[in-house]
Amino acid sequence: MGRMHLFEIEDQSWCPKVIRTAITEFLATVTRMTKLWQPTAEVLREILERTTTNRIVVLGAGSGGGILDVVPALPNDTQIVLTDLYPDLGFKSPNPRVSYLKTSVDATAVPKDLNGVRVMYASFHHLTPDLAKQVLANAVKDNQAIAIFEGTERSAKGIFALIFVPILVLLVTPIIRPFRWSRLFLTYILPVLPLAIAWDGLASALRTYSIDEMKTLVADLPSYDWTVEVLKGPRGENLPTLIGIPKS
Repeated sequence: MGRMHLFEIEDQSWCPKVIRTAITEFLATVTRMTKLWQPTAEVLREILERTTTNRIVVLGAGSGGGILDVVPALPNDTQIVLTDLYPDLGFKSPNPRVSYLKTSVDATAVPKDLNGVRVMYASFHHLTPDLAKQVLANAVKDNQAIAIFEGTERSAKGIFALIFVPILVLLVTPIIRPFRWSRLFLTYILPVLPLAIAWDGLASALRTYSIDEMKTLVADLPSYDWTVEVLKGPRGENLPTLIGIPKS
């Protein structure tokens, strides 16, 4: 199945902040409940040790899903900076080691003072091939390690699972925090969120880069040690992963 770069609602500049925030908070809640990103903790520990840094810069952080789930498994001195093109200005850090940069950060042109291991959780597929290459090339140019973890896969299994997303939205919405009346209205009165999240889930799966496509993206960047693999989630989920570390 070829990659289809369909639009995702939360990517659009016209998408109301209330909907964008609700989508990212839903995703963060589900991945936290399912411990989907648990296997990525060991990968990050190894990268931090190899690069002798204690700082992680999360690109496309949304509401912080992904990295917040693995903070307890990282070294105690790890400092984490969340960034996004559309930063969550209402974010409240659950941990003193975690901060959110309130200014917009473009993953293709990260400010030079943001040194540290660059990490993307479930956001790399939002990028076209040209932009994806720019993100990787920018990390190489700045001599910063980069780790990309995806929670979707472009397969019949991955797409079939999306059938149950609207039901999951209905079940999970009451326990999402922080509590928002707008979320309840947009779920149970005007069902915008079940439909929007289901569409974005389908678009995400069809946009996710395959392992071979990831290898192609880094083929012209030989100055790094690249690892392209599939991590296994707690219930056997496939997590396409791309790791780049400057060669010694």
